[in-house]
Amino acid sequence: MYYTDNQVDVLIFVEHIDRELDSAIRVLEVLNKEYKLSVGIASIEFDLFYTWKNFNPKVICLPYCKSSENLIVRIFKRKLGNNVVFINMQYEQILSRYSKLTKRPRDDFAKKELFHFTWGEYFKNYLIDNGVTHEHIYITGKPEIEILLKEINTSKSLTKSKLGDKFGLSTSKRWLFLPLNDGIVFEELKQIEESIKKGSRGQESLILKEYITESVYVLLDWLMNCDNCLTTSNIEIILRPHPSVSSNQYNELIKKRYGHMPIHINVIKEFTAKEWVVSSDICITNYSSVALDSAAVGIPTYIIEHRKRPTFSETEWISKFPTIESYQEFLSCIDSEYYIDECLKQAISEYIDTDKNSILCTAEYINDIYCSKRKKIASIDVGIYSMLASFCISPLRLIRTLIRTYEMKWNIKHSIFVKEKVKYDFLPFHHVSERLESRGFFSSDN
Repeated sequence: MYYTDNQVDVLIFVEHIDRELDSAIRVLEVLNKEYKLSVGIASIEFDLFYTWKNFNPKVICLPYCKSSENLIVRIFKRKLGNNVVFINMQYEQILSRYSKLTKRPRDDFAKKELFHFTWGEYFKNYLIDNGVTHEHIYITGKPEIEILLKEINTSKSLTKSKLGDKFGLSTSKRWLFLPLNDGIVFEELKQIEESIKKGSRGQESLILKEYITESVYVLLDWLMNCDNCLTTSNIEIILRPHPSVSSNQYNELIKKRYGHMPIHINVIKEFTAKEWVVSSDICITNYSSVALDSAAVGIPTYIIEHRKRPTFSETEWISKFPTIESYQEFLSCIDSEYYIDECLKQAISEYIDTDKNSILCTAEYINDIYCSKRKKIASIDVGIYSMLASFCISPLRLIRTLIRTYEMKWNIKHSIFVKEKVKYDFLPFHHVSERLESRGFFSSDN
């Protein structure tokens, strides 16, 4: 948890640090310097209890929200009533036929009260088609792409050297980056079946698990086959699991399938996906929307399509990319001279408004929403009844986030509550302050 002042005006929750923290920090900088707002950045998995107990923000930014049943919405609305507004930052805006159904706004809160930030017209139209009030939608562009463009133009070699030194990767070789959408691969079948029974997921989840698991195994087979291949002798291979998957889970999967962990495959969770995109020369993925980011900044990008995708999982954006269907095509792509053509650039612009200064836009719109809310209330006075009532909504979940925080601080190795995949989203104060300091945030000139 990080905050610029004890009286937090705007609270930004992050689900996955890898995906969201960089843009949250830059938005914090603008809100604090330009608009003089106090901003907090908190982890959903670790900081829910602390933020509930200590802060009364007027604006809360959420990584996702489909309805008033969102736990953070329920807790803070019960505590603060109408003195708080919520913004859906929508970190997943590239939809398949299936996710268009599962991610749609569900109730009047999501359609008429919640504010929505979108990357471009594509998702804005999706929200309008699903009943969201037009005035509650703001097109911001995608901050992650703005960050990538700046870094790839100013610090590509520096970032590559930093990562190379850290992980023993040769900077003279080409880097193949493999960001995978593979969370469902590591989900227990029983867990998926239970969620289907509860109605939170459809039968399609089982088909999707089968398809994505196949795509991961196909890629791993290709990587194992190219161990001594001349084509890949000048390539560093970096496999990046989904934020919900740990490196250890991948290492165990590979050892179980092939009997050993090959030294030419580097499974790395450390540092952000953005830093790896900036440093890479080629990007290949099975399903990850990181493909849009890498292509947007000019990195040769391909999609694995070992067989036809299930119809319900088809997405328009994937069809715009060159695909890899076989091992020979995989080798050819690594060895070829590839460039981002105009058709692909046009396709990306359909989903993301790349003309906007997205960080400034995001901060400006948050400030506008904050100012409109501030005019309607004089002050927030939270009584003991409101605190108790909000706590009782989900006491176990609140207490669990508190325990998780202390288990991380005390470095408890065999934690009950901090699973391997969750620990990467722990957000200590110094983690953010060090990044801000490296960017000159605390200099006397600011």
